[in-house]
Amino acid sequence: MLSITTYASTRIARSPAEVWDYVTTPANWVGAHPVAKAVRGDVHRPAPAGARWTEVVEVGGEIVELEWTATAVDTSDAEWLWRIEADPSLTSDPADGRVHVGITYTFLTDGDCTVFGRTVNVRYSGGASIPLRYRDAWTDESADIHYLDTIKRALEEE
Repeated sequence: MLSITTYASTRIARSPAEVWDYVTTPANWVGAHPVAKAVRGDVHRPAPAGARWTEVVEVGGEIVELEWTATAVDTSDAEWLWRIEADPSLTSDPADGRVHVGITYTFLTDGDCTVFGRTVNVRYSGGASIPLRYRDAWTDESADIHYLDTIKRALEEE
């Protein structure tokens, strides 16, 4: 059993609605997150609950396609929330099972800024050995920080 959780946050000098629109639009991920290489599907607008799209990522030199689903959308409280989930195969052998990846984004008003948070949860309960490149990618908090910094720069420099 493997369970990994990482969290990173930053303050962005924009409203939660502006940060939300940018982050929940998958087309904006390419170039923002270091592993994101492409996205396919209805990716040029904010993804509502139930939306599905594909993200092509590079992990340890290997190209992997993640089929994301927006599973939770909540803008009713002071802290907005958007959750996406994917269940990619661990290896090409179906017997090795799948990894569950969930990413929760939060958007909280703080004066004239938004505290933007990103929590990544990875769970694997199969019996196969986990390739080192995946474990390293899932525990690399510098990629999360790079992503947040890139989003912050993109929005604050508009």
